[in-house]
Parts: sequence; structure tokens; C-alpha cells
Amino acid sequence: MAALAAAVFVVNQQPTPTASELAQLEMLEKYSGITLDEVNEMPKQDRPDLAMLQNLEMTKNPALGYVPEGAAMAAYQQVKKSMDAFQAQAIPGVTWTERG
Repeated sequence: MAALAAAVFVVNQQPTPTASELAQLEMLEKYSGITLDEVNEMPKQDRPDLAMLQNLEMTKNPALGYVPEGAAMAAYQQVKKSMDAFQAQAIPGVTWTERG
């Protein structure tokens, strides 16, 4: 009985995909049977769908199978924060005066 309750709890913990996340899953499913040779034979000009597919494959959460909504923005903000901190202390102890 405890195992059943734990299984229900684990299933309920999985986030429900939003509409955009479902669209990602549908796109990945559409291209799931294509081999690398078939992709290499496709004309690459005017194929934004293949660019989007590559972006999805590079950024998706492997556990979920899609990019969770808001994950890209959170990652961008984290990188921006670390870059701002790095640039603020590029040369410690040096004061820069702009001269035009």
C-alpha cells in the first residue's frame, strides 16, 4: 500500500507540460525516426524547422524531454549576473575615468 502511495506521489510531482512545451514534444516526435544520413541529405537553405530542432535538442531537459518554460530566461539571467560581476571587477583596484 505504501508503494502505491509513493508511486502516486511521484507521478503527481511530474510537471504538466504547457502548450509551448507540448509543441516542442510534437516537433521532436515528428523528427524522431530520421537518421543522420537523411538529415545530411536534406537541403539546408530555408529550413528554420531544422534550426529549431537543433536548438531544442541542445537545450532540452533530458529528464523531461523538453525545455521547461522559463528555463531559458532563468539561465540567461544567471549568465548575465555572473558576467556583470566579472566585468565590475575586471581589474581590482583600478579606477577608470572616461575621457571622451
